[in-house]
Amino acid sequence: MRPSDCHQPVLIGDCGAESLLWSLPASLWTAAGAVKRIQAICQSLHKSNTLLRLYDIGPYTPSDELPDRLLELINDARCAWPTEAIAASLQRARGGHGVWRYVFDQESPSRGVPHHAVDLAYLFDNVPLPALPASAAGAACDYFCMEPRADGGYFSDDSDDESPLPTPPRVERADGGVAYEYDADWALPVVDDWTYARVRDAVQERWLAFAHGDAPWRADRVFVFGPEGEVGERSWQIFHARRRTAVWREA
Repeated sequence: MRPSDCHQPVLIGDCGAESLLWSLPASLWTAAGAVKRIQAICQSLHKSNTLLRLYDIGPYTPSDELPDRLLELINDARCAWPTEAIAASLQRARGGHGVWRYVFDQESPSRGVPHHAVDLAYLFDNVPLPALPASAAGAACDYFCMEPRADGGYFSDDSDDESPLPTPPRVERADGGVAYEYDADWALPVVDDWTYARVRDAVQERWLAFAHGDAPWRADRVFVFGPEGEVGERSWQIFHARRRTAVWREA
């Protein structure tokens, strides 16, 4: 980085699921293989054991849980922590001024998670919303807005009479646990017109303000985009709750 670069205003952030790019390779690892690979990269048993403990990865991690834990580690190592390290370095170089931080956790219109570059999709407004069957949209609304009842059923948040919604069919798993069975259409990602427009408009407004030399938001706050259409300035406590900053400090 050139010294003059430290004096340029910077708007910097990351998406909540950047590591989706590595989903396939993460799904191919065995737990034992992942442990050995992390130990080889760290070249220190102490460092590797700390990292493995913090991300709950071990030689006996269940195969159905391992990819998600590896993706959390990859997300932080490749994207989230480097973004924070760069932002902190720029803030120090600029005396705490001219650096604006954001987190983008709004779901993608097509994938249902805040994957890599989804902030650009909202900024340029060039990814159409998928056509969602009416039955799927209705079911998703019902089940995303429900509260548990004492008898194991659910109440709808917006119901006046608290009439119960039907509980999804239960399926007994081989390990003795219980899963719920949903129709394939129900699992489609739901980003409706309102939440999409709300986040798109906020992104475009803030980016244009920054491009014209204005402060996009208060420099002592972090701006959040999503999930589910949430936008606005938030305290740094919110940032620490949304990203694994305590894990980063220890690791």
